[in-house]
Amino acid sequence: MPKHWRHNSNVRGRRKAGRHSGRHAVRASPEVRPALTVPIERLAIGGATVYAINGRTMVFILEKFTLEMVEPLLGLKPREVVAIDGVFHDSDELKTNLDLQCRDAQVRFTCV
Repeated sequence: MPKHWRHNSNVRGRRKAGRHSGRHAVRASPEVRPALTVPIERLAIGGATVYAINGRTMVFILEKFTLEMVEPLLGLKPREVVAIDGVFHDSDELKTNLDLQCRDAQVRFTCV
C-alpha cells in the first residue's frame, strides 16, 4: 500500500486528514465553462423573419423565403445559412439559387 494511503489507527479504512482519494473531481470555474445557450437575434429581411446567433455568423430561415431576401441575407455576411426545406415551397429553383449565391459569397448553405 502506498505511503499516502496509510490508515488512521483510530478509524479503520479512512485515510489521513489532508490526503486525497485516488479519484479527482474536475470542477471548472464559471469563467471556464462554455455557454450552453446563446442569444437569438430576430431580423426582418424582405418581409420575413430570420434568426441569427453568434454575432450573425449563423442565420436560420425557418418561416418564409423569397428571392428578394437573398441580397439582404448575404449582406449580413454570415458564415452559414441554415434553412428548413419547407420555406422553399417545393421550388428547387429558389433553393438552388440561394445555394449558388451562398457559394459565390463563400457562405455554407445547409437545407434540412
